[in-house]
Amino acid sequence: MFSHLPFPMLKQTVFSLLVLLGSLLVFKPVYGTQAVDNLKVYLNCATCDHSFIKSEITYVDYVRDQGLADVQIFITRMTTGSGGSNYEMNFTGYNQFGDIKHQIRYEVLPTATSDQIRTGMVKRIEAGLLLFLANTPLADEIKISVPVNNRATKEEKPQEDAWDHWVFSVYGSGNLRKETSKSSSNGELGFRADRVTELWRVRTNGEINHLKNRFFIDNEEVISVRDNNYFNGSLVRSISNHWSAGFFTDFSHNSYQNLTFMMRTMPAIEYSIFPYTEVNRKELTAVYQMGYVFNDYIEQTIYEKDHEHLLRQTMALTARFNQTWGNIFSRLEASNYMHDFSKRSLQMDSYVTVRVFKGLSARVSTNFDLIQDQINLPRRDATLEEILLQQRQLATNFDVGFGVGLSYTFGSMYNNIINTRL
Repeated sequence: MFSHLPFPMLKQTVFSLLVLLGSLLVFKPVYGTQAVDNLKVYLNCATCDHSFIKSEITYVDYVRDQGLADVQIFITRMTTGSGGSNYEMNFTGYNQFGDIKHQIRYEVLPTATSDQIRTGMVKRIEAGLLLFLANTPLADEIKISVPVNNRATKEEKPQEDAWDHWVFSVYGSGNLRKETSKSSSNGELGFRADRVTELWRVRTNGEINHLKNRFFIDNEEVISVRDNNYFNGSLVRSISNHWSAGFFTDFSHNSYQNLTFMMRTMPAIEYSIFPYTEVNRKELTAVYQMGYVFNDYIEQTIYEKDHEHLLRQTMALTARFNQTWGNIFSRLEASNYMHDFSKRSLQMDSYVTVRVFKGLSARVSTNFDLIQDQINLPRRDATLEEILLQQRQLATNFDVGFGVGLSYTFGSMYNNIINTRL
């Protein structure tokens, strides 16, 4: 083939160029694209620091569409009884890793900083990726180091909890704003006390809110004041992996709702279609409550009541699904007063977020309330001042809301570069 070339060195040079050209045609370049043997990962986590994870775990390729992934990491978060977080990390393999699927839990103390949380999350993600990396050329580079003095021993005893699972918190805030023609002040003070175990859940919280607005119009001063003070308490007992029973009580003072004092005590029973252990991913529950309500009104009501004793029942259905294809939430609640079934209400709140196909996500939200139980409305008509300043609740038969949104992302599928400048 090269017999016409006069020099052996020239023959060798041409042959080498042909081999180099052939290699360029057969193999994809690594610079500017994904490495050939890198694991392709799709990270689905609404509460993660994606930039930090990508900057720490650099030996995989992150893709923005799950259809291109070798591994999908789906992370959900639930609040623990202490006020911390429990992250559930689900690793699902695709393509040649289709038979690998496992889960890791990551518990975070309520005192942990954001940096501690994300650093711990990176360690768990790396541990979860080991089963997949073991089937790639990177397996030869993996090193596992476990300090001997950190290994648990059989003699270890669980640490005693001096607080017996109780968690307390107090908070307060205040702000003041002033302009030439108006000023406003707002203050709140509250507390929480919770105790959560496998069998019992005790929750209490209370809050004092005071809002005051002052307006100066044509040398006249208009003052608007709204107070909302409340205390809520609940005691819930776990009966089985599907049943729970509880007791709820509320006390409040609300000037907007014409309530000098309200007290409500309501036992409740709940049934969960799915075991409570699966609440991170899916939830379908039915709750029934019936109990006593006492209202003492600031002004006489449209039914000529200064105060009244009532029985009220409530039925609520809740559905929640957190899946790799999106999220669904819906709650339907119906209630009525037992002395007059025409005094009733129906409330529905729902939203759906779905990943339709590569790069396209859709979200639809709606709320629909039928309101026929406003027994607390004042008898007299609201003044223009009260309406404009929203000092009192107004009569209505319904409340409707609807929202829709679309998100479409396109372009480079493989980009692991982190750049946070400006």
